[in-house]
Amino acid sequence: MAFDNKQLQKILTSAVQALGYDLWGFELSTGGKRLLIRVYIDAAKGISVDDCALASRQINAMLEVDMPDLSDYILEVSSPGMDRPLFTLAQYTRYLGETMQIRTGQMYEGRRNFTGTLEAITEDKGIVLKVDEQQYHLSFADIEKAKLLPKILINRKS
Repeated sequence: MAFDNKQLQKILTSAVQALGYDLWGFELSTGGKRLLIRVYIDAAKGISVDDCALASRQINAMLEVDMPDLSDYILEVSSPGMDRPLFTLAQYTRYLGETMQIRTGQMYEGRRNFTGTLEAITEDKGIVLKVDEQQYHLSFADIEKAKLLPKILINRKS
């Protein structure tokens, strides 16, 4: 099942924007025989279950037309939620000063998993994350997965 990731992003963006929503991001995974396409949509008014169902129908219809070879997949559409995953560097700028969890593709000072406060976006397309009074300069290109930790979830752990 070969397809173009950029073509998929273009289709998802078009489908979601046609309904008045924003494509927050998407993830692909192959856990079994089928491809899982997990799509996150957002809107200023928030996202309801009905919004997700509507977007799912729209995306499925567009995938059938524009990517007919992509036949065996599972589509999940949801809001990014309070613990939203981050996909673009622009999304990080919205959450300066917030706490997040990050997993990197390579080791930084002996670790790949970080939970800390986003302090800065650097000119070289990286971020500065403060973890236990230590600053880590992480390359955006090396971040495999990142998600926001909302204050309500942080306070529950304390």
